[in-house]
Amino acid sequence: MNRRKERKRNRKAYQRLIVYLLQNIKSLENYERIFYFIQDIATDEIQNDGGGG
Repeated sequence: MNRRKERKRNRKAYQRLIVYLLQNIKSLENYERIFYFIQDIATDEIQNDGGGG
């Protein structure tokens, strides 16, 4: 279907999320937590991708 368009929209959403998080970091502790949160999202995204094409 429109996999490419969907992925582009997802990437935009992730970019907005990351920018928002970076702008709202108050301490290194928060930064670390956010980093692992983003890492989890990225891992999920890779696993859900399933390769193929």
